Amino acid sequence: MKTTKNHLNVLIIGGGLAGLSCAIKLSQMGHRVKLWEKDSTIKRKVCGEYLSPLGVECAKALGHEELFSGFEPIYGMNLTAPNNCLIETDFPKSYGLSLNRQEFENRLMAKALSMNIEIIRGEIIKEINPEGNGWIINGHHGDLLIGADGRQSLVAKTLKLQKKSSQKKVALHIYIKRQSDFQRRGEMIILGRAGYIGINPISENEDNLSWVGDQEVFKTWKNKDDLIKEMLKHPRLKKLYGSNPQYGEITSVAKVSQHVSGMVTHNAALIGDAAGFIDPLTGEGMTRAFESTLLLSHALENHQNLALSLKAYQREKKKVTNDKNRLNTIFQFIIKNTAISNFVGFFLAENRRRADIFIGIIGNVYTPLIGLKKMFLDTTPRSSL
Repeated sequence: MKTTKNHLNVLIIGGGLAGLSCAIKLSQMGHRVKLWEKDSTIKRKVCGEYLSPLGVECAKALGHEELFSGFEPIYGMNLTAPNNCLIETDFPKSYGLSLNRQEFENRLMAKALSMNIEIIRGEIIKEINPEGNGWIINGHHGDLLIGADGRQSLVAKTLKLQKKSSQKKVALHIYIKRQSDFQRRGEMIILGRAGYIGINPISENEDNLSWVGDQEVFKTWKNKDDLIKEMLKHPRLKKLYGSNPQYGEITSVAKVSQHVSGMVTHNAALIGDAAGFIDPLTGEGMTRAFESTLLLSHALENHQNLALSLKAYQREKKKVTNDKNRLNTIFQFIIKNTAISNFVGFFLAENRRRADIFIGIIGNVYTPLIGLKKMFLDTTPRSSL
């Protein structure tokens, strides 16, 4: 029986944040790693490029803090309700990060290559087959297979772990020039049934802006250009970008969720978006990439038996995923109901400390249970949060 105290041969499919982080961490633990990435170069992806406070802590725990140089901290978030009520919030005792994903992945790639990790780029995966207690990928044998290949995960499909998602949302994305003063805060603008807009400041004069909404809403527009132009008429956006906003190419993602029946099977595991991706309410993608890598590496480190390690990983991963899914279901209900969104906006605007705790829940500073308890029962002054 394979033990994790032996050096495992690890095969990783996917060279994004999750795959590269996992390759680096497992290599540091003494395992032999091969990684496949379908693209020969790292491209800019449709991504909010915002790392939540929990994501920052996970990345630090993985030893990535040295790669943060030049990226701006995000200290909180401005929330705008459908009635245009603006609530300014600060993350309690923490900060997020505005992360140029392409640049950060290039830094991770350089770090992995400097460690002599074998990375195969631009090669199409022709086969993923079980062999004895391990796996074969394009003729290479491994004891442990890791799928880090995103929402359209080949590994999840091969392992029959992918589930059909009932969630049908579309995300549109642009880079847009800011005309207002630079603030190190993200923005979330609730539009009711029309969805919501997330904004992340990525430089002194440019923002990363994404609209997320139901496919039914998207289909009511002739094209994505008309939808973006209409959204930019919102009072908050006009204040940020003026009456003649300047923005680049509009990119889109038609499937913004990935549902799985499990994260592990026989000597195989899913991490990052491949392990389940929920509505991108608050930059969950990058946070979950680092978090799942950390959970898997801890499980492998703390259990001698590979099967027990994978069970431990799935148990912990399901726990955090289920908590976030439940919270997301509540938020989606609030977002789609204009009257409820406006009431929540009033409730938060009435008490700044309460608003900070709320954004702490969204930013994964607090678990939902602890955060809600603090919101309604804790009398701690705002400066002590």
